[in-house]
Amino acid sequence: MKLTSTFLVISLSALANAALYDSNSPVVTVTEKNFRKEVMDTEHLVALEFYAPWCGHCQRLAPEWNKAADNLRGLVKVAAIDCDAEVNKAVCGHYEIKGFPTIKIFPPELKPDKKNPDMVTKRPVGAYFILISPILPSPLPSPPLPIGWQALMIQPPRVDYQGPREAKPIVDYLLSMMPSNVRFVKSDLSGKASKKSITIDDFLATENATLPKTLLFTSKPSTPALYKALSVDLNERMLLGEVRNSELAVVERFGVKNFPTVVVIPAGGEGFVYDGQIKMAELKEFLEKYAKEAKAKGGEEAGAKKEKKEKKEEVKVEFDPKITEITTQSTLEAQCLTLPGLCVIAILPTVHPDDPSTAQTHATTIPLLETLKRKAHDLGTPFRFMWIDAARADKIIDNLDIVRDFPAMVVMHPGKKMYRPFIGAWEEEGVGRWLEDVRGGKVRSWSYKGTIEVVEVEVENEKVEEEKKGKDEL
Repeated sequence: MKLTSTFLVISLSALANAALYDSNSPVVTVTEKNFRKEVMDTEHLVALEFYAPWCGHCQRLAPEWNKAADNLRGLVKVAAIDCDAEVNKAVCGHYEIKGFPTIKIFPPELKPDKKNPDMVTKRPVGAYFILISPILPSPLPSPPLPIGWQALMIQPPRVDYQGPREAKPIVDYLLSMMPSNVRFVKSDLSGKASKKSITIDDFLATENATLPKTLLFTSKPSTPALYKALSVDLNERMLLGEVRNSELAVVERFGVKNFPTVVVIPAGGEGFVYDGQIKMAELKEFLEKYAKEAKAKGGEEAGAKKEKKEKKEEVKVEFDPKITEITTQSTLEAQCLTLPGLCVIAILPTVHPDDPSTAQTHATTIPLLETLKRKAHDLGTPFRFMWIDAARADKIIDNLDIVRDFPAMVVMHPGKKMYRPFIGAWEEEGVGRWLEDVRGGKVRSWSYKGTIEVVEVEVENEKVEEEKKGKDEL
């Protein structure tokens, strides 16, 4: 009996000293070895519990901490470090942990100090503890701090979480502290506007050719935590904006009818509505397809990125300067109507031998289209350029209400049944700027009904060519 009691005491002691969070837990296990990666080198808010396995309060907190971590997956990093483990004592000593459990909130970013290249800083969100230190050594030093380290306190002076040790209040507190890179998009900035407010035109113009964007149209009074987290995950790779339903001009501009609605605007492309589930995993996976590639941090990752880039360049499509002529309905469908993205269709006058200006229009317009196509290709924009004789475009002109003043131009998005005719001088800079505005959403598109049809007729300039060919033949 005594042996059994002794064995029970030993078993309970071993259980008490076992780590509270295993590999299946949603809580991130932090050690001295991965401290920098998990806590410092992240743009997410980090809540770190300093604990000891034998501590009764820590054991009671563990299931609530697990619940909080599960509820905050992808939003806030909920982590824990075992201060009873010998390898972690330097970290716990550095943060002067006096009792267990202690919960500290770490701000979202670790940034190199531009004035002091050998220093790194943690940027606070609201009011937090700021750590300014040399690049973190391993192992971390224990207090007193070596020369060059400073611990600065700003209001509020305490950095420990002092709220209830239950999942819900912990989750609510951490959600309220989440960082956000979301911009508040408005039609104009008259009246009250925060520092994060931006006009829709400036939002769309931000690095227009290279930076993809996403707009969340919402009726909620505050930014959803999911969207805040995405703005952190995609920081510098995609610009995220939020449009409240009260911004009627912006809502109308994008034709939004329901809330919430997510509109994705690829780099150099036209916006489209995301029709999937608005949940963290699904939406993040979708946006990653359009976001800029994450920057490599060196080593094997950088090499892999370079190799991937080289492979991508190997399969790069060779530029074809030819501007396709639309002569039949099947050609129009193959080149425009059945493909995603934007079609640029130039309508040119039929060439008449007795009207030299018609031939001159062809001679100047086709090279201009080739130049614009080259620029679009180099920028990776989704325009497809083509031209059609006015005689064959008769139904297109009527359907889209295009002025019969040639050359004419129209940009179409067949998938959305939207279009916009060009009005202005036919010169490279003006047309190029207009196309950029169309692509960026600065120029409002119009909807059309019915089908876009080609009139399959033999045009005058083809008759002339046939007559010449007949005269030259024996």
